[in-house]
Amino acid sequence: MSHNNNDYSQRFELIITRLGYSPLAFSRLLGYSRADKIYNVLNAKNKPSFDILSDITRKFECVSIEWLLTGKGEPFKNKSRIEAKYDLSNQHNQSVIPKCITVDSNDRENILMLDVRASAGYPENIDNAQYLEQQPAFSIPRPEFQGATFRGFQVSGDSMEPTLTNSSWVFAMAVDDVELIKDGLVYVVVLKSGVVVKRVLNRLKERNQLILKSDNTSYPIKTINQEDILEVWAVKSYMSFDLGNHSANLYQMINNLEIKQLDFENKIERLTHIIENFENN
Repeated sequence: MSHNNNDYSQRFELIITRLGYSPLAFSRLLGYSRADKIYNVLNAKNKPSFDILSDITRKFECVSIEWLLTGKGEPFKNKSRIEAKYDLSNQHNQSVIPKCITVDSNDRENILMLDVRASAGYPENIDNAQYLEQQPAFSIPRPEFQGATFRGFQVSGDSMEPTLTNSSWVFAMAVDDVELIKDGLVYVVVLKSGVVVKRVLNRLKERNQLILKSDNTSYPIKTINQEDILEVWAVKSYMSFDLGNHSANLYQMINNLEIKQLDFENKIERLTHIIENFENN
């Protein structure tokens, strides 16, 4: 029996979905720093290599390699063992790893740029490869941006001022596990309702919630439930076209105070002169 790449693609997709992982999470569990090997199979670009099949056998003993190759039999050797071993019902195992990535012509991951408009539609298209491929993308040849998945998000509004200004950009690294979210750091949190950039307090273990705080104290603290979280990105860098010369602003304030002081001294001098004239008369 002959098998085309679509057959392998469909079987790989079923396995990954049933195990409860995104393609990127599945790739990392197999020991791959990037997901291009798995995506090439899922996109029917390549057949699974011997190395990939060997790695799956090593990591997931429950998967039937015969079914992956031929479609004969059942996908898993023992379904009850899968659920027990990987505990797919445990909400703390919720995957927040990106559901989809894009790569360049050399199969290297791109840094997608999602502006305000794209971010508005991002939650609905979080696993839509065609939608993501339409977004601008680039790479940064720096070691800080290697070996992980990065994405650029545009900041909207003034809730994170003075740290982040309206329309500035943040570059954030994908978070593999919600337990890695650290208190007090800035994250991009992708919710079912939209994308927000906030300082985060992790209370997932205690009550399955994240607390979102704005650096602009005029905004209230918000609490979100774990089931509403789709992805989490740790902000590592930012880019802004608003330099915000704070030193110049400070000097201007000092100059204004000095001018007011001179005005006050002149008024005192004039008042003193008037009083002296009055007393002499």
